Amino acid sequence: MVCIPSEALIEETDFFGIASGRNLDKIAKTGLTPVQCDIIEAPYNEECSIAIACRVRNLTHIGSHTLIVGEILSILADEECCGEDGTPDISLVRPLLYDSQKKTYYKIGEPSGKAFSSGMKFRRNIYEP
Repeated sequence: MVCIPSEALIEETDFFGIASGRNLDKIAKTGLTPVQCDIIEAPYNEECSIAIACRVRNLTHIGSHTLIVGEILSILADEECCGEDGTPDISLVRPLLYDSQKKTYYKIGEPSGKAFSSGMKFRRNIYEP
């Protein structure tokens, strides 16, 4: 499971990065609510408005870290974070972002442009001689 924490879960999220889960139940320590997923044998945090159920496809060891490539099986989203079309709306999800270089958390800001249209002025010349 991949859970997407919101800005409201900054302390819990930071603690998950600080503490090892080897000898500690981090979910219990933070008071979050584990919920068993119906799709895979893994829990997710009820407080996270988005949870993504995945199947591991590949593990690549990179120094002291492991890169995990997964296949998304299902996306679970609370109704409160979905727009009128029923899909997750980033402005309602309010995901917490982490900058590893600055060791700082950020919030999502205002929209800055429309995808697949902001750069259209350059497209005209692609097919012209």
